[in-house]
Amino acid sequence: MISTRAVQSCESPPAGQSWHKGKMTKTDWLMRFRRCRSIDTLETVYEHLKYKGDSKEEFAINSAYEHRKAELTMGKLFDRVPPHVWKFVK
Repeated sequence: MISTRAVQSCESPPAGQSWHKGKMTKTDWLMRFRRCRSIDTLETVYEHLKYKGDSKEEFAINSAYEHRKAELTMGKLFDRVPPHVWKFVK
C-alpha cells in the first residue's frame, strides 16, 4: 500500500518552486515522475493524474510515464530510451 505522503512527495514541487501554470511538456512530466523511486509509487501517481489531469496533456503524461517506467525497470536514467529496452518494460 502506497501512503498518501508518498504520492504527495511525487506530486509537490521542490521548495521555492512551482509547477508550470500552462501546459507541461513531456520533459516537465518526466522530471516530476523522476521523484518517484518505485514503480508502485509511479503507477499510483499516474493513476491519480489520469483522473485529475487535462486531456490536452494526456499524450505528454503517458509518454513521460512510459519513459520513467523504462528507467525504473533498467535502473538507469535515459535522455532517450533505446529501442532494445522496451522489451523489458511491462
